[in-house]
Amino acid sequence: MRHTLFAILVCLTAHASAQLNGKYIFRHIDQTDGLLHTTVKGISQDANGYMWILTWNGLQRYDGSRFVNYPEIINHFTFGTFHDSELYADTLLNTIWVFTSEKIKKLDLTNSSISTITLHDFLQEKLHQPADLYTMENKEKWLIGESGAIAFDTNSKLISEFFNVNPGQHTRNTVIINDPLSGDLLTHNFNHLMIADYKTHRIYSSSDSLPEHPLLRQLWKLYGNSNKLRYILMDSDRNLWISTWTQWLHRYKMDTKVMTTYSLKDILKQETGIGNSNNTLLVNAMYEDRQKNLWLATDYAGLLRYDRQKDNFNYITSDEKLSKGLRYSYSIISIFQDRDDNIWLGTDRGISIFNPYRNYFQSIHHVDGNKASLPKYDINDVIETDQGEILVATWGGGITIYDQQWNFIRNVHFPGPPELDLVWSFVRLDNGAIWAGTQNGYLHQYDPIQKSFKTIHPKETGNSTIATMARDPNGNILLGLFNGKIVLWNKNENSFYVSNDTSTLSNLTFSPVIDILPDHAGRSWVTTATGLLQYDIKKNAYTQLFQPDSIDSHSGVTLQGIAQYNDSTLLIGSIYHGLYFFNIKSGVFSRPPTDDIFHATSVYAIQHDLRGHIWLTTNFNIVKMNADFSKFTQFNIDQSIINASFAFSRFYKLNDGRWVTYTPAELICFDPSSIDMDTAKHRRVEICGFSVFDKKLQVDSFMIHHTPIVLPYNKNFVSIEFSALTYTDVRQINYYYRLTGVDQKWVHTTTKQFADYTDLHPGQYLFEVKADYGNGPSSITSLAFVVNPPWWGTWWFRLLSLLTLGVLIYWVVRSRIHAIRKEAALQHRIAETEMMALRSQMNPHFIFNCINSIDAMIQRNDKYKATVYLNKFARLIRNVLDSSKQNKIPLSKDMETLQLYIDLELFRHQDKFTATVNAEEELLQNDYKVPPLIVQPYVENAILHGLRHKMNHPGRLSVNVTRQDECIIYVIEDNGVGRNAVKGDAKKDSNGYGMQISSDRVRLFNKEEIASVQITDLETNGVPTGTRVEVQLKIQ
Repeated sequence: MRHTLFAILVCLTAHASAQLNGKYIFRHIDQTDGLLHTTVKGISQDANGYMWILTWNGLQRYDGSRFVNYPEIINHFTFGTFHDSELYADTLLNTIWVFTSEKIKKLDLTNSSISTITLHDFLQEKLHQPADLYTMENKEKWLIGESGAIAFDTNSKLISEFFNVNPGQHTRNTVIINDPLSGDLLTHNFNHLMIADYKTHRIYSSSDSLPEHPLLRQLWKLYGNSNKLRYILMDSDRNLWISTWTQWLHRYKMDTKVMTTYSLKDILKQETGIGNSNNTLLVNAMYEDRQKNLWLATDYAGLLRYDRQKDNFNYITSDEKLSKGLRYSYSIISIFQDRDDNIWLGTDRGISIFNPYRNYFQSIHHVDGNKASLPKYDINDVIETDQGEILVATWGGGITIYDQQWNFIRNVHFPGPPELDLVWSFVRLDNGAIWAGTQNGYLHQYDPIQKSFKTIHPKETGNSTIATMARDPNGNILLGLFNGKIVLWNKNENSFYVSNDTSTLSNLTFSPVIDILPDHAGRSWVTTATGLLQYDIKKNAYTQLFQPDSIDSHSGVTLQGIAQYNDSTLLIGSIYHGLYFFNIKSGVFSRPPTDDIFHATSVYAIQHDLRGHIWLTTNFNIVKMNADFSKFTQFNIDQSIINASFAFSRFYKLNDGRWVTYTPAELICFDPSSIDMDTAKHRRVEICGFSVFDKKLQVDSFMIHHTPIVLPYNKNFVSIEFSALTYTDVRQINYYYRLTGVDQKWVHTTTKQFADYTDLHPGQYLFEVKADYGNGPSSITSLAFVVNPPWWGTWWFRLLSLLTLGVLIYWVVRSRIHAIRKEAALQHRIAETEMMALRSQMNPHFIFNCINSIDAMIQRNDKYKATVYLNKFARLIRNVLDSSKQNKIPLSKDMETLQLYIDLELFRHQDKFTATVNAEEELLQNDYKVPPLIVQPYVENAILHGLRHKMNHPGRLSVNVTRQDECIIYVIEDNGVGRNAVKGDAKKDSNGYGMQISSDRVRLFNKEEIASVQITDLETNGVPTGTRVEVQLKIQ
C-alpha cells in the first residue's frame, strides 16, 4: 500500500475567495491498496477522524494506511436512483448510516453492533411532531423533516416516502433543505420541486398550475409537470443549486429571485473544444467546501469548480499521461472534504484525493518526450537574473532557461569540448552578469541584456572543476575548486589570482570546496570534507582549519551548507553529523538545542527567512525551525515531486521571495512565507486496530468506554495499530509509543504505525501512543488490556496450592522438629559428658600443680608464705569446685578465679614477674557466660614455661579481656623466653595437654570445626621475646 502523504503544487490562502490555479496532484486509492471495489459511492468522516468509504462491495473504514472491512453492509442501488451520499456519519451519536432502497443499516461505533431498520420505521421515528405536517394543494398530507418525508392521501393511506441524503448538511447535495432565513423547507420528489411554507404549513409545488412562487414558476416554464430533479444545495451566498437528470444545472439566487441555467455540454466545449459528445452528461454530486468553493462531480465532464467572479466553471479532467492526475473512467460519483481540507472524490476507478489549499511545493523536472523541459541530466545549481530569467545548471545538458512562472524558454548547449556542458555552479556579478563554472575550470559569462554567452578558460583554475562560487561584499568573486583551492577574481583589477600555497596551513589535506560564505571582515568561510577553513582575501590564502571535537583530525567531517546565525555564530550542516554552531570569536563548534534526530542525520542546505525561521534540507525532507530551535516541522515531499534525495548545500532566493532548492533530478520551488508551522489542529493519535496472532479484534468500543481487552494466557502475541488520521499532510509525523512493563522508554517511529509484542507474561498492560509534528507532543492515547494467567496461575489455584503446601510443610516441619529435638537431646548429653570428662581431666592437673607449689614452700621451711598460699589456694579450690558443677559461669566469676590463680603464682615466684589483669567494665557488669577456667592453662603455660626461665630481666604477664562485635577476646601475653627455649623441659608436655583441653573446650563452646585460638611467638631481631595467645569466644 502506498503510504506516502501527498503534497500539492502551490500554497494558497484558505479564505472564502481562495484563488485556485487548476493544477493539482492527486493521491489514488484503489483495490491494490485494499479497496473492496473500484466504484466508490459515498465518503464521510466520523468524529475521531476515520474515513468511511461505501463501495459496491461493502463499507470500509480507512485510517490512512489500513482498511477495516464491513462487507455485510453493502449498497446496490442501480443507476437511476441515488448515486451518491447513501452513506452518512452521525458525529454526535457515533453512528454510521447506510441507506438502501427499503432498509437502512446502522453501525453503532460505541459497541460495534450492526442493526437493520426499515425506511418506514426510520421515518416514523424521526418525523412524529405535528409541526412537520404540511398540506398540498390536492389535500395530500406530508410529514417533512431533515431526515426525510412521508406522503399520505386524503384517506391517510401511505403513497410515498423517502429519506434525505446528507441530512442537515446544506453544503452537500441533498433532497431536503431548511432555509435558515425563512424557515421554509425546500424538497422534491424527483419530479417536482416543493416548498413547505413554515408560516402557513402549505406546500407549493412546481407541478401546480401556474405556480405563484418565482422559483417554482421558472421551473414550470422549463420543465412543465416533469422536472426530473436530482439534488439541491444551498451555498453560503444563498444560491439554490438544482441538479437534474439531464445536462442542465440551475442556480437560483434566493435574494434576487433570478435563475441561471448552465449546460454541461457548453462547459465541456469551452474547456476542451469538444461540443458534439453523445455521452450523457450528469451532475452526480455537489459540494461547497469550507473555503466556499463549489465543486461538481459529473459523468463525462470531470470535476468542475465554480468561479463566482466569472460565473463559470473550471474543468479538471483525467489525463492518463499524468500519474498523479485525476483518475476516473467516465464517472465521478461523490465528493467529501475532510477536517484537514483534503477533498475526496469517489469515482468508478477508486478514490482520488487532493488538497487545493496546501499546495506548498512545485517541482520542475525532466518530462520524457518533452523537449521543452529540463534535460535528463543531474541538476547542479540555479540562479535568477535581474530581468527574471531563471538559469538551471545541469551536468551534461548545459544550461536551461525558464521565466519566473517556470515556463520553458530554451536549452543552451555550448560548442566545443564536452566539459563545456558540464555546468557546476553560478554566481551573479554586481553588474548583473551571470557566470557559470564548469568542469575543467571553464567559465561561461552570460549577458542577460544581450542574452548571449561568452566562454573563457582562466589558467588560474588549473583545469580544476569550479564546484561553487560566491561574491564578497566588495564585488570580488571567489571560485571554489574541486582541488580544494580558491581562485580570486579581483573586481577592481579584473584579474584572477590563485590562492597562495606558500601561506597555506602546513599539512593541510585539500578536498573539494563545498560552500563559501564571505563576511564583512574580509574573511570567507569555506566548508570542505575535512572541516571548516578560514580564507583571508587579502592574503589570498587559507589561514585556519577548524574541526568539531571528537572528529578524526585526518579524515574530518564533511561539512555542507553554511549560513550566518548571528554576528558571532555560523550555522553549518554536515554529512551524518547533523547541525553545528560555530563561534567565530572562539573558533569552537557546538550543538544547537535541536531534537536528537538532527544530530545524526545529514543536513545540506541552510537558510533563514525574513521572519527568522531556519530552513534545512535533509535527505528527503525540507525542515522549518523557529529561531530558538524549540519547534520544527518536517515536510514530506511527495514522490511525484521529488525523485532523488537532497545533496546540495543551497537554498536560492528568487527575486519575488520564493526559494528554490534542488536534488539531482528536480528543482523544488516554494514560498517560505506561506508555509505555517502550526500543525496542532488534530493532535490526538487514534488506536486503529488490535490483533492477536494476526486475528483482528474490534477495538472501537473498548476505546470509547475505556474498558480493557481481556486475553487468555495463550493469546499473548499482540499487534497494535495507530494513526494520526491525516491523509495528505506534507508534514512528517513522529510517533512515540510504549507498553508499560515492557518498554522502558518511548519508542520512536515515523512510517511504522504499529507495535508488535510477543510472548507477554500474564498481567495488566497499558499501551500509550502520542505524536509530534515538531511543535511538541500530542496528548497521550492509551489502551488497556489484560493477559489472564492459566488456570494453574490463577489466585484460587495458587491459594489452594499454598494451603496444601502449608499443610505439607507443617507436617514435615513438625516431624523434623521432633527428630531435631531428639537429636539435640542426644547431642546435649554427649556434650555434657565430654565437658565433664574434660573438666575431670583438667581439674586434677590444676590441683597437682598447686600442691607442688605448697610442697616447695614447706620444703624451704617458709611457713608464713605456705599459710598465706594455702589460704588463697583454699579459696581457689572452692571457686573451682563451684564452677565444676556448671558448663558456663559468669565472666566476672571466672576472672576472679583467674586472679586468685595468678596471685598464687606471683606469691610462689616472687620477683620473677609482674602481672596485670584487665577486663572491660561492660563485660564484668553484664551477665556474659563463659566456660570456667577457659584460659587458665594458657596463663599457666606463660608463667611456668616462659617467665620462670627468664634470667636477665623481670618478667611481665598481661591478661586483657575485650569485646569485638559478638565475641569476647582474651589476649594473654608474656615476655618470657618463648616456646622454643624450653623444648627440653619435661613438664611442658603436661602443660601442653592442658592447653589442648582448653582448645577443645573453645571449639565445643563456639560450635566450630577449628578452635578460635591463635598462639604467636614474639621475636625481636630474631631473638625470642615472649608469647602471645588470643582466644575468641562467641557471646551466648
